[in-house]
Amino acid sequence: MAEPSYVTVNLNPKSTDRQDVRREEEATPSSTAGVTSHRVIIATSWFFVTLPITALTIAFLVMVFRWRVTHNVNDGLYKNLEIPSTEDDNHGVYVDLNASTILFVASWASSLAPMLTGFLMALASFPIARQLSSNIRKGQAYSSNLPTPYQLALTLKFLDGSALAAIWSWMMYLATWGKSRQPQTPLLVTTSIVALLATVLGLLVSAADTWLHLTTTTVPFTQVTPIYDSMGYSFGMISQCLKNNNSIAAQHEVIYSNDICSFSLSGQGTFLRQPSITLQMLSNLSSVATVYTHTRKSDGIPYTYLGVPSEILSKDHDFTAHSYAAHTSCHMMTKRCGVKTASASVRFNCSAAFDGFIDSTDLQTAFFTDETMRKSSSLRGSTYGTDNPYYLGLASAEFLGDDTVPGGNQSNPNDDFVLSLHGSQAYVMGCKNTIYDLEYDQVNGSITRFDTQISNTSISNIWQSTIAEYNLGYVQPVKQAMTAAFVTTNSSDDFANEVALAFGRANMALGAQGIESRPTLALQERRTTLVARLPVAPLVAMVAFSLLFVVTGLLLTALAMWVARSQEVRNIQATLGISGLVADRFEQEGLKREAKSVDGFFAENTGRTTQRVAIETDKETTIYRYTAWKDKAASDSGSDLLR
Repeated sequence: MAEPSYVTVNLNPKSTDRQDVRREEEATPSSTAGVTSHRVIIATSWFFVTLPITALTIAFLVMVFRWRVTHNVNDGLYKNLEIPSTEDDNHGVYVDLNASTILFVASWASSLAPMLTGFLMALASFPIARQLSSNIRKGQAYSSNLPTPYQLALTLKFLDGSALAAIWSWMMYLATWGKSRQPQTPLLVTTSIVALLATVLGLLVSAADTWLHLTTTTVPFTQVTPIYDSMGYSFGMISQCLKNNNSIAAQHEVIYSNDICSFSLSGQGTFLRQPSITLQMLSNLSSVATVYTHTRKSDGIPYTYLGVPSEILSKDHDFTAHSYAAHTSCHMMTKRCGVKTASASVRFNCSAAFDGFIDSTDLQTAFFTDETMRKSSSLRGSTYGTDNPYYLGLASAEFLGDDTVPGGNQSNPNDDFVLSLHGSQAYVMGCKNTIYDLEYDQVNGSITRFDTQISNTSISNIWQSTIAEYNLGYVQPVKQAMTAAFVTTNSSDDFANEVALAFGRANMALGAQGIESRPTLALQERRTTLVARLPVAPLVAMVAFSLLFVVTGLLLTALAMWVARSQEVRNIQATLGISGLVADRFEQEGLKREAKSVDGFFAENTGRTTQRVAIETDKETTIYRYTAWKDKAASDSGSDLLR
């Protein structure tokens, strides 16, 4: 097998015997010992191009996916309790780490990539050397494929200098030299393309990292977990209220047993089953239940309902619960009831079942089967009770020392209020109260669903019979609300609405005698933490461009190893650089025969007497040229230009 050969390119214009490129075939066994440093160059370039960015990319991905948080499969278990913050975001990845920590690792890859383009060019120098070798072998007949001196300078700048600076010089060469410029040779085209590719890849990694930095945010991330323990957020009737229809007559029948539902009747009066429950609820101090108000968004109807006290309910719990609610609506009936001043009293006559005198600020009430107020609820059968809804009339007066009433005054009177001779403002109202079975959802502290169904009479009787017989429980809070509304409201309707809410709250508190806590229908725990949100697009771009940079390095490494099998390619690659050009210009050719690397081209590397490089000029001081001086110990006079 023929021994490998190498090529030495001499670019010294002053030596006529070096005008052409020489090829020397060595027949001695020592010819096999050409430049062998290619292994170190390829291995070093491969290491710096692939390993750092690969390691940083892997570390980045490990951080992202090791601490990635997603919504678990149970997040959508209760459809009614779903919230937008528990829905997966297909455009972002959530990581339970500080955003700055993740971006710090990513920024290292973007910082290194532009710095490593020189190693890509070092790998590319081997196939470029092979291309030059192929063009040289074609001989002078194809010399147009060889670079001009300036094109060679650009090529060397690409290979050994700054890629960005070399690209700029190359672009200026294309743009400003005009017609004097020779066509680009394949060598310069290949080198410039590789340099552009390496530079663009580095800039793409940096751009993707910048994009990732600008779009990564810290956001709250919510996860929910179903809870199957029986939390008492619902309410149902106690066992004593499940034995009859809970009417006044029905509850009177069990007065001497332990089956009292909400109150008991005796010769001494009416007594609540557990008065402390109602007193605590009216004072908003109960640990069992609280009366809340809620206006349903779908129809704007206000309700009062029984719910869990806020101090018991965990703020991280979302739930579906069953309870009871009431809607009370009131309207002014002063004109309809013919209210008139009669001596020191005010006379009213709404119906035969509801008439009399208003001679004080006390609250007078009566319950009826319908809104006509003709039939008192006490006229029903012994055990039937009342229908749902049930109706009541209210008559009272306010004495505040002036003529101002809701929606009127002395100069602009309001017919819904009648002034007595003693200065009190009398009025009559009619109210309608409906009891509902309630199922509602509470998510993140807000009611998201409020479904009501009219309760049957066995349930509504608990509230109607209790409030009808134990009027001491609601008269005071309702009367207080009337007085407050009389001062604060600006119309009859507003006054009636405030009284309706007050009656609804008092009514629900009284009926709470017959309810108890029940297991929640559905319950989940909500956990919200601050996490880093990485948008998918810049994340994928960052990883893709980093891996593309690495893959390009691997391809160039494989190509360099393939073409570097030729000793001629290795020698040309060693010469094709600034070091090779300087050695060819100033060092003895004999050094190359024994050199294993570019460093061996220089006498200084072997410990021999070296030369000193200077720049001299001619007598006219218009032309500057490189010159080599012998070192001081060997030189006795002036400059000695070595050729």
